[in-house]
Amino acid sequence: METLQKKISVQALLIVIIIGALALIGWIVENLSFASIGENYIPMAPATAISFILLSALTIIILKKAKNYRQVQVSLLLILAFHIVVLFDSLLGYPIGIERIFGTPDNFSDDFILARMSPFTIGLFLISTISLLTITNPSGKWHKMAILLSFFGMLVAFVLEMGYFYGTPLFYGQDIIPPAFTTSIAFTFLFTGIFFGFGMQHYPMKLFIGESVRARLMRNFLPVTLFLIVISGWVDAFISQYFNDHVFVSTLVTILSVFIFGFILLRIARKIGNDIDHIFAYRKEAEIALRKSEERYRLISSVATDYTFSTKVMPDGSLNLDWVAGAFESISGYSVEEFKDRGGWRASILPEDHTIDDIDISRLRNNEETTSQLRTINRNGEIVWVQIFAHPVWDEQNNCLSGIYGAVRNINEQKLAEEKLIMSEIRFRELLEKVNLISIILDTNGKITFCNDYLLQLTGYKHEEMIGKDWFDMMIPGTNSQVKEIFIDGFRNGNITPRFENSIRTKSGKELDIVWSNVTQRLTNGSISGIASIGEDVTERKKAENKINLLNEELEERVIERTRELEIKNIELARMNKLFIGRELRMVELKNQIKALEEKLELLSKN
Repeated sequence: METLQKKISVQALLIVIIIGALALIGWIVENLSFASIGENYIPMAPATAISFILLSALTIIILKKAKNYRQVQVSLLLILAFHIVVLFDSLLGYPIGIERIFGTPDNFSDDFILARMSPFTIGLFLISTISLLTITNPSGKWHKMAILLSFFGMLVAFVLEMGYFYGTPLFYGQDIIPPAFTTSIAFTFLFTGIFFGFGMQHYPMKLFIGESVRARLMRNFLPVTLFLIVISGWVDAFISQYFNDHVFVSTLVTILSVFIFGFILLRIARKIGNDIDHIFAYRKEAEIALRKSEERYRLISSVATDYTFSTKVMPDGSLNLDWVAGAFESISGYSVEEFKDRGGWRASILPEDHTIDDIDISRLRNNEETTSQLRTINRNGEIVWVQIFAHPVWDEQNNCLSGIYGAVRNINEQKLAEEKLIMSEIRFRELLEKVNLISIILDTNGKITFCNDYLLQLTGYKHEEMIGKDWFDMMIPGTNSQVKEIFIDGFRNGNITPRFENSIRTKSGKELDIVWSNVTQRLTNGSISGIASIGEDVTERKKAENKINLLNEELEERVIERTRELEIKNIELARMNKLFIGRELRMVELKNQIKALEEKLELLSKN
């Protein structure tokens, strides 16, 4: 429906632009029939045509834009200022002649200048410009006033059109410049565009919207009535030119009008009657279906943990529960009658949560839906957490709250689980705070939700500098950018690496090597909410290990070198040993030879 209204509005505004463009063409080619209807009628002034084109284009822009009307408002203010100057110029007898800036020469008739605006035209432009400025106001405070101003402008344009229609244009033959017929038509379409674009939810157009009997009657009878009045007046004026008996003419027109109106009234009444009969039949079928649906719902909801309700607002403003369905008794422990007798809904709420209920009632009285969680007390004196969904039933005629439809859900187990989870998380955070290791908790987006003092001391950051920041962008060096991808993939797959090692960057730019132990955190429904990690700074240890490794490498090199030296010395020693052994053997051999010679000498001496 809203799209159709905007479509009609844009089409009406385009017609205004076409009328203005034709008028300008008429002045340019010096054929004023484009700017008027009939040779005896005054043409539309050039400034009027340009004003129509600009205002219609700006109105279309307002319809297309959702917000940020700053440039449009500046343009409207310039147009408003121009017409104020033109108004004063016309009241003072045109001493300025500001309309000559459009380059159109003044054309004189017998009584006035043709190329200038009528004071009534200026007034209607002021009304339309002020209306558009008010509509573009973000607060919307004076929106209704803008629509009423536009409605008044439309009535004035209608009166001017009727003067032309009846052959007696207003202000012709007087000193004041009359509005052109094309100007009256353009204003009618301009204000129609404003109405359909912005005023369908306000009076008087609101009377015609909807499927109520009043709206149907207004849509059918008012246009027909206006049409008959206009036609009868025109017929009266037309026939009176040929008959001098005014009584006869009026009687004839009245009789014809009654017959035509009666015929049209009969057709409209039949159509509306059929529509109403159809609506009543449909309503009766809907009521039967609704009763069956309510019965099914009562059977189903009686085994559920929720219940729906309907509450009426009494004349004194108090609330009266008139209907419930579902697990009302299992949640409250009372029957509906007992519940009412002990004070109703308000008496069942824990006093500490009355403020929440006050806020809900205030929102409902402003025709706003509300959702909240609070604590109630059941028949056994136990606290039961419930979630309330409430929808206002609005009395359009009196503009006030007439009732409330809603639902109440038992969330006690969920709340108890949440409280246990919160207590567990508090204890877990206390443990992380006291441990002499790095402790962090990240959400599923990698944002820091907790960090302990040990990490702050180690990195040089303050607590407020870290909480809420992206851990990976802030702490992980660029060379380890793949760490975030591993983290995100772990969340997607539900598989967090329990032990991981990477480096982090301190505030001073120093990089530290950290070994992490990771564990996932889950909500009560089992979904992953984040990751808690404990990290150990192994930077110094890794440096010591690297130093030891270097020393070991140096020692191994020295051992290899020493071994090589020993091998060379062993070879030399073996060679020397070999020489010594050879000499020893030679000496033994010589000794043996000497001994043999001595023995031979001794034998010879004896002989």
